[in-house]
Amino acid sequence: MLPANGALFVLYEYAQAGFPPRPKHLHFGALGGPYECWGVKGYLSTFEDRRRYFQAQVVFGPHAPASLHAEVSRSLTLSTSTRSLRVSSRQRNFQAAR
Repeated sequence: MLPANGALFVLYEYAQAGFPPRPKHLHFGALGGPYECWGVKGYLSTFEDRRRYFQAQVVFGPHAPASLHAEVSRSLTLSTSTRSLRVSSRQRNFQAAR
């Protein structure tokens, strides 16, 4: 359960998608939802990097302070501007189910 004054950041990877290229600065985007996984409104951003497809989702508790919003925002900005979120190419090796 998400604390009322907390935040949750999740990064999903998809095998295939039509996401836009990774932006220089990753932003929250518009508040949307409620999303099926969490049942609450959150922020969603999708991007492609090195032919890999990602969805970043951020959810804040109802009493999360502005300082936490700012901290998460800085963290997302740093992860993309310094590339601390590094995405390497990977060879796809999918096999058909039998």
